[in-house]
Amino acid sequence: RARGVLFLIGGDIALARAVAADGVHFPSRMIAGIAPARDLVVTAACHGAADLALAHRQGADAAFLSPVFATQSHPGSPFLGAARFRILAAAALLPVLALGGVGCANSRALKGKNVAGIGAIGAFEN
Repeated sequence: RARGVLFLIGGDIALARAVAADGVHFPSRMIAGIAPARDLVVTAACHGAADLALAHRQGADAAFLSPVFATQSHPGSPFLGAARFRILAAAALLPVLALGGVGCANSRALKGKNVAGIGAIGAFEN
């Protein structure tokens, strides 16, 4: 907290509260089960327009939309690309963060309406 970093627990509201986490992150398969949690930040992993709409209806505060670009963790998997990501983010009814293959070189291409930020793993390892 001193560094301004949020601590989110994966998919378990009770555990998030028990350990005084800032919030909970739900994988896409769990979006339909998101319960209201006004005392926690709630994020959802989304992979398209239907997931984004469901996350909004279920009360998520923000969504991580992925994969935006090709990733080392899922080689050969289809990805959205910058233009499709920006279109989906602009149409979403909640803040959207980009995830999947995002790094310094391509993150600028993601600027647009309702784009709240990025999430990354590999970009922070380099």
